[in-house]
Amino acid sequence: MIYQELKTIIDRYDTPISIMEGLEFSQSKTLKMCEFYANSKYLGGDFDELGRIKPFYNIVNFRVTLAKVATDMDVKDIQLTADNPAHQVKSMLLNKESYEWMKKSDFSTTLNKLGFKRAKYGGVLVKKVEKDGDLNTDVVDWRNVYTDQVDILGNPIVEVHHMTPIELKAKSKVWDGIDEALREIKKCNLLAKRAEDKINRIKVYEVHGQFPIQYLNEAKGEDSKDEEEFEYSQQVYYIGVIKDKEYYFFCEKEKESPYDFLAWEEMEGRALGRGVIEDSEQSQVWTNHSVINENNAMDLAGKVVMKTNSKKIGNNIMEVDNGKIFELGDNEDINPVNLTPSALGQFQSQINLWRDQVDNATGAFDSITGEQPPSGTPYSQTVFLNQVASRPYDYRIEEQGIFLTRIFTKWIIPHLVKKLYKKHILVSEYSADELEVIDQAFIKHANKIVIDKVLALPMDGSEEVTQETYDKTLANLKSGIKGTGSKRYIEIPDGYFDDVEAKVTIVSTNEQKNKAIILQSLSSVLQTVISSYDQNTGKFAVLEDPRLSRIFGEVLEMSGIPGLSPAALGIGKEQEGEAPAVAASLQSPELVV
Repeated sequence: MIYQELKTIIDRYDTPISIMEGLEFSQSKTLKMCEFYANSKYLGGDFDELGRIKPFYNIVNFRVTLAKVATDMDVKDIQLTADNPAHQVKSMLLNKESYEWMKKSDFSTTLNKLGFKRAKYGGVLVKKVEKDGDLNTDVVDWRNVYTDQVDILGNPIVEVHHMTPIELKAKSKVWDGIDEALREIKKCNLLAKRAEDKINRIKVYEVHGQFPIQYLNEAKGEDSKDEEEFEYSQQVYYIGVIKDKEYYFFCEKEKESPYDFLAWEEMEGRALGRGVIEDSEQSQVWTNHSVINENNAMDLAGKVVMKTNSKKIGNNIMEVDNGKIFELGDNEDINPVNLTPSALGQFQSQINLWRDQVDNATGAFDSITGEQPPSGTPYSQTVFLNQVASRPYDYRIEEQGIFLTRIFTKWIIPHLVKKLYKKHILVSEYSADELEVIDQAFIKHANKIVIDKVLALPMDGSEEVTQETYDKTLANLKSGIKGTGSKRYIEIPDGYFDDVEAKVTIVSTNEQKNKAIILQSLSSVLQTVISSYDQNTGKFAVLEDPRLSRIFGEVLEMSGIPGLSPAALGIGKEQEGEAPAVAASLQSPELVV
């Protein structure tokens, strides 16, 4: 039954849907158009009725690239923070863990693909891939996917994989029926009379969605119970098809769908958003129309045609040698014929009109493309125009930031937390201030351990805790930190992140790339610190006072200024003159590393 459902999904995908009366939409045709135009190809063929190749003046590709660059996000824009301001060291280490995962999983490539395909096709489909305890994210190729055209995430999603026999064999440890399928492929290839009839790759359909439990029972060869007739569950299938015969390689229940979707510009009545190429469709069509007509006119205007009433002159002027003198009789003449169309100069005007139209539709204004303003334009006006022109892209960045927050909250943070709960080694680079804050956290933890030992001593005084005991405890803790220079190998103990409730902050306003905003933020921070200087103590209150420093640290966390954090300013260090004695930790907040 699941195979019949699969064919129904594919057939329904190729059938246009009605947005409203007289307005239809086909997701497959829209994606095909995007792919053809991106490759400078005509949907109806590249040759005209006379067999001449038609020129294609591509106006969409650079606009897609522009949209991708204008909404580009980097792994540095993603910050994980702890909800409790007292966990500043843990927050810093959590960010390091997240950054190391993003490097390992090549998440920067995922971000690049996400931005490009979202702008090009009108939406991006991202997939969670878990293998051998590792988590990766993949951007799905729209050419090999079938979805519901009205609700992509709310209905089954089908991916098509074209697999070779070697790739199939590699799956034999986790999939069933591989040998049977390989024997069928071998049999078909032996019977094939032509090389093109041989099977080099087979289609394997990966199906995710909510289906009746009976589908899963049938695929597994199990009987269904009467009470399961109207029960549904989230299921996954891998189904191979060879000569119209299906092979159920894998099927099981799954906790949730591994997909998430983000549109470029949401449209009512359909799931796929409107992308840059679809927004440019009419301009691309009529620009090509003008270019073709201009090319035909130029071909015609470039021809040399003569007219004469003399019967002595040949029919082809090209056969005449240079310097040829014609002898004409009375009342005979020979004159050139002007074939230059009077509208030849108007074609470029039409192209410019369509270019202005597509610039307005896609936001590809001169200030965004890097076009130099006219000489004498005031700088303030240039800045204002840049801000106005970038507003639509800022909105797209904000949407992308919300989408990434959802992905991190739903997929990545649970994966990281599951790994971080266990004892492991964190390898990363730290600034000198960050390392000092970590050292102070170890001192506080050593204090706590020694205090616990003191409280556990017998009341008769038969045992005691000495400074040597404290020093040894601290040395043992610090032995977990290894490395040279800015790189450290820190041994994170079991349960270190147990009490951390992480949240995701996506820097989506592009402030970290705007030098003026960065300088303004740094100036505000500097003024705040300087204004808190106390001449009597010679200290800065916002850095030294526990209450003020906690508030100030939270402000720094929220500001997202690159390279500036509470740890970088030394917030959270031991106060000057405070000895790492056992009693001192009684007044210190607990920081465990």
